[in-house]
Amino acid sequence: MKRLGNEAGFTLLEVMIAGVILAIGILTYAGLQISATKGNATSISITSKSNWAADQVEKLLSLSYNDLVLLDEDGDGTDQDPLGIGIDRDDNGDTIVDDDENFGLHHIGAAADGTAFSLDANQTYTIFWNIAVDKPLVDTVTVHVIVISKKQNAAQKSVEFDYIKAKII
Repeated sequence: MKRLGNEAGFTLLEVMIAGVILAIGILTYAGLQISATKGNATSISITSKSNWAADQVEKLLSLSYNDLVLLDEDGDGTDQDPLGIGIDRDDNGDTIVDDDENFGLHHIGAAADGTAFSLDANQTYTIFWNIAVDKPLVDTVTVHVIVISKKQNAAQKSVEFDYIKAKII
């Protein structure tokens, strides 16, 4: 048999190396897709929490300044700044000065001034709000809102907002 001119082709080794490079590229792409999907899910969750919290806050802020819901019933956000310098001297109502300088605004659970649950079947979100009267200014109410998502077998994640409602004179 007569051989034709230069019949150079791919060796088996070259084909295997090309296949490995292609496989690595496909696996990398798949990993990126998985990361993007998880990022999108997190983004949707945060957006959902933020929208639901904004809706609840609008309901709170639409209330009258003197509405019972906007009262700091446990007193942990009121009259804790006797020097008027913006430092929380005691946020739990006892006589011990603590280091938690938040005017009682970061409480969740039973210690919060108010609680609401999402209306979906799974009660995915819980919202807590805390009130500080005359903070940061006289005739204002600071409403600190904390939205916590509840997911089974996952760490709870929260979104927090601060709003100030002024007394209309």
